[in-house]
Amino acid sequence: MAALFSILTLLCLVFFVIGIFSPKISLFFMAPEKRTRGKSVLIYFVGFIVTSFICASFAPSKELTEEEKIALEQQKAEEQKLQEQKKAEAEAKAKEEQEKKAAEERAQKLNDFNEKYKDFVLGQYNVNVHHPNFVEEFIEVNPELSMDDKDKFRKCLSEYAYTKDKKLKSIEAIGWCKNEKLNNPAAFEDHIDLDKLFTQFSPWDGSFRPLEAFIKENMNDPKSYDHANTYYRLQLNDRKNPKAIITEEFRGKNAFGAVVKQMVQIEYDINKETFRVIGQ
Repeated sequence: MAALFSILTLLCLVFFVIGIFSPKISLFFMAPEKRTRGKSVLIYFVGFIVTSFICASFAPSKELTEEEKIALEQQKAEEQKLQEQKKAEAEAKAKEEQEKKAAEERAQKLNDFNEKYKDFVLGQYNVNVHHPNFVEEFIEVNPELSMDDKDKFRKCLSEYAYTKDKKLKSIEAIGWCKNEKLNNPAAFEDHIDLDKLFTQFSPWDGSFRPLEAFIKENMNDPKSYDHANTYYRLQLNDRKNPKAIITEEFRGKNAFGAVVKQMVQIEYDINKETFRVIGQ
């Protein structure tokens, strides 16, 4: 088939040339009066173009040598590698920009947090003026921490609040908790929640409510009860069974109706929230 169209292409070229000089010969198949040079040139030129394209379509493709195939595969591999490299560089740059932006946002949040709580001291914490979101906000501005540990941070801060200097900044104290969490997990887990002890002290006169109720139940005249003073001493060496020695001084009528000053001392189990009388 390719040979046939090759012959036709050659004939079109020959008759195209003949038609330029003698269209009567090239257009032998037409009536004499229609044999013009223009028609001859047009017909054979178009025929030449068409048959050339058809002939070209039948032309066999060149078979690549093994060296050429290897070179082509290497070229494709290099192009693909270059594309992947550009893609990786673009992704790395985008990730770097995101991390930089996130770091700037965290730094700003940390600055805002420090500014907000710069005057918040443990003396405020341990008289039940807790800021409700202090611990949560601290964890939020420290990405290496988890909100799952918020109760443990509260317990840590609670112990420091009632055992350290009241003028100590709460930011510094909770910073100790963070250091323990990251570097000494055993110590971080070992803190005692003193909130459930100290929230039972009256903010008005300092009396210990459970002890006050016990005293009134055992008085000759509960209406004569008059609180004088309450003081405590923590016993936290046994971390599993922390205690508090609480002493309350009060006035009240005795069995003879006379108002006398009395004292009751208890050992309070902080975890169990129970107590036993050890002196009066």
